[in-house]
Amino acid sequence: MVKRSHRIIEIAGLPGTGKTTVCKILSLRHGSKSQSIASLCVDFLKKYYVNLLLLPFTVIYFRKVLRVVYYSDVNRTLNLYPLWVVDLLVKAVGLRKFEMGNKVSQEILQKLNSFLFRNLTASIESVLRNKSVVIDEGFIQTGLGIWMRTPAEWNQQIWETYKSYFSSSSWSVIVFCGVGESLRRSEERGLRPVLISLKNSNQSSDWLNEKYVEMTEMLRVVSAEGRASSVIVEDNASPNTVAVTLIRELQSLINGQKIIWWTKS
Repeated sequence: MVKRSHRIIEIAGLPGTGKTTVCKILSLRHGSKSQSIASLCVDFLKKYYVNLLLLPFTVIYFRKVLRVVYYSDVNRTLNLYPLWVVDLLVKAVGLRKFEMGNKVSQEILQKLNSFLFRNLTASIESVLRNKSVVIDEGFIQTGLGIWMRTPAEWNQQIWETYKSYFSSSSWSVIVFCGVGESLRRSEERGLRPVLISLKNSNQSSDWLNEKYVEMTEMLRVVSAEGRASSVIVEDNASPNTVAVTLIRELQSLINGQKIIWWTKS
C-alpha cells in the first residue's frame, strides 16, 4: 500500500500503452476540482525559461548519471569532468551552439531537468492541497526516454545508475500490454516516426520491436524489485476498460486519499 509519504504516483509503461489517454479519461470523470493546477503552469513557466534555473541543481543531483554520460562520451572535447559540465550547462541555456556529436548529452540533461521541474512542481502542489498527485510522465518514463536515446554500449549502465535515484516519496503503477499492441498504438498515435528518428536508431521496425521487448523486461524487473505495482491489460481492451482497471488499482493503493490528476496537454 502507498504510504502517506508517497505524494506522487506515476503511471508508467511502454510508449503507446495509452497512459496519457487513460489519465485524461479519469481526470475528466473526477471533475475540475481533482485536476492539477500546477500542470497548467509548467508550460507557461518553460516558455519563459524558468525551468533553466533548475539546471545547476539537476547537474548536482544527477551527478552519478552525468558521470556515466561523461565517461561514455567518446566525442567529448573536454577531458575534465567539471569543465565538461560547465560547457554542457552553457550550451543547454543557449549561450553556445551544441555540436551534433554531443547531442545525446544535451538531450539527457534536458530530460533530467524537465523531470525534476515537473516533480518539484507536483510535489509542491501535493503538499499545498494535501492530496496525492497522479502523473503520466514521471521517474520511470523519463528513465526509459533516456535509455532509448543512449547507445547500446552503455544504456544499461545508465539505466542501472538512474534507478538508484528511486524516491521513497513516490510510487509507480506500470501498465503492461503486449509488445505488438503497444507498437500498433504507437503507430496510430504517430509515435513510431519519433522513436525511430532517435540518434542511435537504425531506422528499422526490427530495432524498435527489439527495444520494446527490452523495455518490457526492464519494467518487469522494476516491478519484481518491489519499486512499483503492475496492471496487466488485454491487448484489445478499450481505454475506458483500462481506466476502470487502473482506478481500482489506485484506490487499493491510496486507501481513501484524494487524488490530483496531472496529465499532459
